[in-house]
Amino acid sequence: MGLCDLHTTTRARSQDEQIEVFCNQVAGCFLLPEEPFLREPVVVQKTRRSLWENVEIRQLAEKYSVSQEVVLRRLLTLGRITESFYKQRRQDLLETYHTEAINSSDVAEMLGVRLKHLPTIEQEVVEPAA
Repeated sequence: MGLCDLHTTTRARSQDEQIEVFCNQVAGCFLLPEEPFLREPVVVQKTRRSLWENVEIRQLAEKYSVSQEVVLRRLLTLGRITESFYKQRRQDLLETYHTEAINSSDVAEMLGVRLKHLPTIEQEVVEPAA
């Protein structure tokens, strides 16, 4: 086993999105090292099925100076959230965008992706729900 587990747990459709996923996983490995990250008080308190408040994800992202997407992906990779929670959180961000509570730049920043990838991500999140 290498330094970090970089397998993709969610399917990315385009090559650009696969690159974004990989980059977020690499960022998580280096910027959120497993042992210190798992010792964070909020992470210690949670089990895989625990509910995470938006503020908890945001605070971890701010503390480590990474996007919320990097935090969510790292939590997913480390087995601290379920894939369904991860997908739901992404969908919630897009729904907030559609109600115009936040703009597309905010969504892209929270997801840690380039603005041009939002339509593809939106399609991936919305299609399974349809």
